[in-house]
Amino acid sequence: MNSTTVSKINWTQAVAFFAMVATLFGIDVPDDIKLQLIAAIQALQSIITWVLHTWFPEVK
Repeated sequence: MNSTTVSKINWTQAVAFFAMVATLFGIDVPDDIKLQLIAAIQALQSIITWVLHTWFPEVK
């Protein structure tokens, strides 16, 4: 297992978190568009995490 600072899955989660925060507070678009963007970010986060965990395991 890799350390937490080099884990691809941890970085995926962190990037998705900051993308969602930026969407909530940094983008001036209607609320329904923000909800769609957040849903899309969360869907991509889940898919990327699943792919990394399934096909690219971090074995040392």
